[in-house]
Amino acid sequence: MNLRRLILGLVRDRAVRSLLIAGLALAAFQYVFSVQILIFLNDHLRIPIVTAGFMYSVAQAAGIAGRIGLAWISDRFWPGMRMRSLKWLLAFSTIPITALSALTPGSPRVLAYTLCTLLGLLSVGWYPLYLVQITDIAPQHAVASTISFAITLNQVIAATMPPLFGALVGATGYTVGWLFLVVILILTATQLHRAQAAPNPIASQTS
Repeated sequence: MNLRRLILGLVRDRAVRSLLIAGLALAAFQYVFSVQILIFLNDHLRIPIVTAGFMYSVAQAAGIAGRIGLAWISDRFWPGMRMRSLKWLLAFSTIPITALSALTPGSPRVLAYTLCTLLGLLSVGWYPLYLVQITDIAPQHAVASTISFAITLNQVIAATMPPLFGALVGATGYTVGWLFLVVILILTATQLHRAQAAPNPIASQTS
């Protein structure tokens, strides 16, 4: 099997390409949130570091639940429609991120807890849905290579997006930074919707 030919084939396939882009956006969401939330809570919202650390722990616990719960919800209510589930996960994630961008040091502490819980649930819980969908649409002769390629792309984003987000925040502030992430998720959800609507092998997974 020629790896270069496989990668070109994956990138040229609209459904696969759209899913890979969704994975990049969701990985950016996950790692930006994980890296930046403690700094945001402590520096921007003036929440004591111990309390901020506890909020982060709550977010991670919600993410653990999300890895089981979001996949179960998708299978239970929309069986075989993981592309649709990922699209709506992208879209729904913009709501708590937008709310997070509006928080100020005087905002109720319970609101910060609620948003951290929601964002932990979504930013961590997406991964099983994505991984299974990658497996489903991968060429049967190259499932392992396709998964490895997708995971590698996600790790590149994990390494590059947090410092880029940090640079943006340093130049413009957290409000612009969080809203920039919102724009990325909206654009990604839109392109995933368009890929679903176009004729392709996974056209049965329509919204």
